[in-house]
Amino acid sequence: TSEAESRAKIHTDLGRAYYSSGRFGIALDEARYAIANDSNYAPAYNLNAQILMALGDVAAAKTNFERAAQLAPGDPEINNSYGWFLCVQKQYDAGLSRLAMAARNPYYDAVTRPLTNSGLCLVAQGKDAEADEFFRRAVAADANNIQALLNLAAIAYRRKNYEGAHAYLNTAH
Repeated sequence: TSEAESRAKIHTDLGRAYYSSGRFGIALDEARYAIANDSNYAPAYNLNAQILMALGDVAAAKTNFERAAQLAPGDPEINNSYGWFLCVQKQYDAGLSRLAMAARNPYYDAVTRPLTNSGLCLVAQGKDAEADEFFRRAVAADANNIQALLNLAAIAYRRKNYEGAHAYLNTAH
């Protein structure tokens, strides 16, 4: 690891912390410092894209996601973030493809995230049956995945399976 990459990682980690606490301006500065230190550090572009997405700058977010994916095409965190972005932009097939790449990565310790995001992407398209399968897989990977459990309850409710919906809600507590 070069000194420039080490500095980029530190700025990216700081930026993530600021982003998590809702301090988008400082987070954006940190992401930009990271990129200035190492213009090939993919996680910095991913963070920059996530912040820009949160701020509503879709075009700039897309550019940064594309750069991150170009630099690290197999990175599951980048594929998950970029896939979710594409789903939000109603580019469902491309989004689901990225999410599937993230979920297939055997070294990704947060596999429940792309599975849940795939389910949400499918719900947005009105595809409850397919979404149900992804939410079930997400819960199988993490029994405490509240988002997946709540969505399974919502799907069961829409199917008029009230007992099933109730069971999922009780599990989600």
